[in-house]
Amino acid sequence: MSSLRVQKRLASSILRCGNKKIWLDPNEANEIANANTRQSVRKLIKDGLIIKKPVAVHSRFRTRKNNEARRKGRHMGHDDQYHAVDLDPYGTPAQFLDGAVQCIKKNGVLCVTAIDMPLLCGNNPHS
Repeated sequence: MSSLRVQKRLASSILRCGNKKIWLDPNEANEIANANTRQSVRKLIKDGLIIKKPVAVHSRFRTRKNNEARRKGRHMGHDDQYHAVDLDPYGTPAQFLDGAVQCIKKNGVLCVTAIDMPLLCGNNPHS
């Protein structure tokens, strides 16, 4: 059986895909080998002897699951954690405490400043 590299390359150029996405009918190898022009390869594509393989679906389930676990603080290695975390938000620090505690190392330091500036400056109408 002769090499069908040229025909495969022509077909991938015509179908606008990579060489690995081209399927050549093994039963018609001799007829495909005779096709050495773009026009003859187009005819073989039209006849169904050369086919573009369908796109394989790659599942994102595992990636999404690992990303969700990271958001929850899992998979935090020793290098991903901090010795000291200084938490000084504009408002209340309550919403940041859980994440701050999860990202410090064992025996680490968590510095929290809870100053509610709108209340101190009089910007809040309910004060």
